[in-house]
Amino acid sequence: MSDQVQDHTVEEYDVLIEGTSLMHSILATALSLDGSKVVHIDEHDYYGAINACIPHPYDGHALPASVRDYNMIPGSAQTSLGPAREYNIELLPRLLYTSSPMIKILQNLGIGEYVQFKSLNSFYLYKDGELERAPSSKEDIFTSTTMPLIVKRRLMKFIKFCAETSPDQLEYDKKESLVKIMKEQFRLESDMIEAVSFALAGASNAQASLGDTLPNIQAHLKSLGLFGPFPVVIPMYGSGSELTQAFCRKAAVKGCTYILGQKMDSPTTPDNIFRLSSGHQLSAKHVVKPRNPTECSHTTRRIYIVVGEFQQLMNGGDGAVIAFAPEKAEDQVIHCQVYGKGAGVCPDGQSVIHLSGGDITPGQFDAACQKLRAKCPFEIIVTLEYKLQDPSVAQSYDDLINEAQSLFLSLTHGTGDFLPQQPQEGLDRSDDY
Repeated sequence: MSDQVQDHTVEEYDVLIEGTSLMHSILATALSLDGSKVVHIDEHDYYGAINACIPHPYDGHALPASVRDYNMIPGSAQTSLGPAREYNIELLPRLLYTSSPMIKILQNLGIGEYVQFKSLNSFYLYKDGELERAPSSKEDIFTSTTMPLIVKRRLMKFIKFCAETSPDQLEYDKKESLVKIMKEQFRLESDMIEAVSFALAGASNAQASLGDTLPNIQAHLKSLGLFGPFPVVIPMYGSGSELTQAFCRKAAVKGCTYILGQKMDSPTTPDNIFRLSSGHQLSAKHVVKPRNPTECSHTTRRIYIVVGEFQQLMNGGDGAVIAFAPEKAEDQVIHCQVYGKGAGVCPDGQSVIHLSGGDITPGQFDAACQKLRAKCPFEIIVTLEYKLQDPSVAQSYDDLINEAQSLFLSLTHGTGDFLPQQPQEGLDRSDDY
């Protein structure tokens, strides 16, 4: 989709968007569908920015500016990494709930054919040496043979509260911690509280508020049964990367110009003319630039590429989510996502383990890895560790859509139609992308 310009004439555009993150790609698509002349530029030679995948850890792949302190540590496994084309290592994996507006947008725009989905229905809590599956549906609660009847009733009462409560009409203070409310108002025990708040709601610690965690619980509950007995779908080959490219394809079809691998200088003339490193010159009425990553705090992350598979955790799906409960109330939760060949991220017989948390030390990551290894043996081929400093790290897919819509309405002065429905082409692809 990259356009190569042969002369130095100045091309004029309505909107110039710098950076091909998922949010910016959604915006480019919306503007292109609305009739704006858009040019979408990225200094890297790949799409996605922070939402990109690393095709191979050893190929010197240029990383986005928001990736800091990147380090690669060889493991002890005898198996070596396979061909680069077999790896799609995502920098920032997110959970895509089937009730998310993202799914409806993919359907409405007819770009679902560019993305193939797998299911995820396995959520676990690791605590005190035990790895227990979190009850993620009413069926899990009803069929449990270990959960006392009184606990089932209390948990169902809490689920009913979450399902039927509007975030704008909470009977409890939304700043109150979810853990405290579940304990004092619903009289649930600590193990059940932590399974729900850490594994299902994605709380970062025991102080996480009801207002911050309720949307995830509600998305989980609304998603069950929409496409099957699972709340989350996994876009194959790296969720953020694949979704980004699907939107960019749609934007290109509607006339958006893509220029990759080109740095852009600041305009030096009153005419607002930008010069690319290739000598290409262009101007735009409006310019959308990435937010400054230094304006937000960082999160620490670690990725393990391992020899070993985790089918026993995935329960027929292609991924699993694990929350490692903090040993102290003030500590951060370590969140874990595990994917294998079925998700299109690595070769057969291998898996990719993502660990993340707020301010997690290397020692804490090491401990979480050993805990998981004790339950599901594996050998480490390579470890990737880095920090992400980007405003979108804490955003859900819904947040990214809302941000894109806000920018769209600002650029179109509130008169544009944001991502109107297009001819539908289905959700699944029949061939590999």
